[in-house]
Amino acid sequence: MKTKKKLHRPFSLKQYMILVLSSLIIITTLILLIFPTKLYEELYYQQTENYCKNMIIQTCTGISDALDNFDNEIDQMSDDRAMREILSNRSDRQKQIYDYQKMVAQYFPPQSMDGYYLKGLDLYLKDGGTHLQYGLVSTQLDSPFDSDYFREALVAPHSANWVNYDGEDSIRISRVLYDYDSYEILGLLIISLSTEYLLDKFSTYNTIEVEHLYMINQAGVILCSNDNGLLGDTYALPKNDTAGKLGAFQDSNKLTVYCQLGEVTFTYPYQKWTAVIEVNKDILLRDFRMIQQLFYLIALLIIAFGIIVIIRFTRSVTKPIEAVVSGMKQVQEGDLSVSLPEATSIREISFVNHGFNDMVSHLDNLINTIYKSELLQKETQLRLLQSQINPHFLFNTMQLISWKANEYEAYPICDMVQSLCYMLETNLSYRYENIFTLREELEYIHHYANIVHYKYLDKIQIELHVPEELLNCRLPVLIFQPFLENSIAHGLEPKNGPGRVSLTVLRENDNLIAVIEDNGVGIRKEILQLLKDTKGGRENNISKSSHHIALQNIQSRIKLLYGDSYGYTIDSRLYQGTKVTVTIPYQIS
Repeated sequence: MKTKKKLHRPFSLKQYMILVLSSLIIITTLILLIFPTKLYEELYYQQTENYCKNMIIQTCTGISDALDNFDNEIDQMSDDRAMREILSNRSDRQKQIYDYQKMVAQYFPPQSMDGYYLKGLDLYLKDGGTHLQYGLVSTQLDSPFDSDYFREALVAPHSANWVNYDGEDSIRISRVLYDYDSYEILGLLIISLSTEYLLDKFSTYNTIEVEHLYMINQAGVILCSNDNGLLGDTYALPKNDTAGKLGAFQDSNKLTVYCQLGEVTFTYPYQKWTAVIEVNKDILLRDFRMIQQLFYLIALLIIAFGIIVIIRFTRSVTKPIEAVVSGMKQVQEGDLSVSLPEATSIREISFVNHGFNDMVSHLDNLINTIYKSELLQKETQLRLLQSQINPHFLFNTMQLISWKANEYEAYPICDMVQSLCYMLETNLSYRYENIFTLREELEYIHHYANIVHYKYLDKIQIELHVPEELLNCRLPVLIFQPFLENSIAHGLEPKNGPGRVSLTVLRENDNLIAVIEDNGVGIRKEILQLLKDTKGGRENNISKSSHHIALQNIQSRIKLLYGDSYGYTIDSRLYQGTKVTVTIPYQIS
């Protein structure tokens, strides 16, 4: 019987152990080292964000204090007696210029930080159109009281108004000066302050490496930045953030933290200003990335070391097992001299080797004594059973009868004798053979059917249904013809009227199935039960002289040749017919 080849090659034990244990090492390393780094990154990022928020609050507080101090100096200077004298416009111009220069230098000494960042301070008197200047930068307005500086100053006449960036290196601040009794406007003060003023305050409190920092006024205009190219541009915060709140947002490249000065001051207009810092994520997580790479390196080293240890350990375990497998292959090839070492470092392997050696020893004894004798006994039994089915006839005598019948023109007799001669020749030729082909079985059945035709004429019909592709399959000699003979002799011959018996052969998976079915008188219940209880090689209650001896012998032959899982089954209904199903392995010659 052919066996189907496996389409895949299974893993060896060594490969399986290495694969499973290596997977466990890798998964464990990923769980303990790799995956937590993602969580650590989020925690580190969150802590950095909180630190940036705290820092920007401190920065806003420091800038707010500096701006309040600057406003106080402007207020004190505006209320100074000398300033009021200048605003009265009662002195000559030279004295006004001298008093103005002296007063400004007093409040903003050149050696002080405020004096350092003060680029210019212009005073425009409304009465008389006098223009007094201090510093290197001057606005030189033709119509100061019809300018944007004046209009911005009127928005909050009691405080400094940060107007705009002049496009060079100064920020302009305007403030109106008026009479405290009559509220009459007396003058316009325009301050030109260095762009470095706010940046210096920013840098004082900034302790991390930022990409950009901004101070944005209530209109969204950038008044301060570490990138001078952005001064005067607008900066838009996310619309979903509530004014006056401390917040942060991020994109794929940077973290942005902002805080409105209204969190730390109520001074107009500073309470509506917003401090913003932008931190590049690569810089922010630079130290963490180094630690992360170190973790990855450690994880790779652990995995590599673990795999090396697993391979060495697996080899020590599987090497003795491979020796057992090699020994089994030798035994499978017929070499029973193989012996495995019983002293190993693994107790279970020693036990397996000892059992293997005992098994080989017992198997060798079995083959050399018991199995060979049983083979001889089965062969003798097969010959005996076959001789019961195929009696000897005098073949030459039957040939002589055929010639004489032909000589006297008794052609039906000649034809029957020729068929009988073929059947006897086949019996004699396969006397010492157990197997032939289905094609030869069918040829034998055709000659038998020829004899039946002359005996019963048209009363009995024999039908054969055998596919062409099954004709070369191998089967025991004369296994189907006795069933046809029994159906005719005991099922169809006693029947009143014509009858039919059919032989159908088909293949189901690895088995060859033959169905012999007739519409005869059937089998009595007690006889049917005895036939079903018949076991190959055992005596049964059916007499040896009965017509069922052939069926018993066929059952015995099949089971002796192929095992107890093969044989035939009989189903019969009285006066309706009998069905026999024969199952043997499918084998090709």
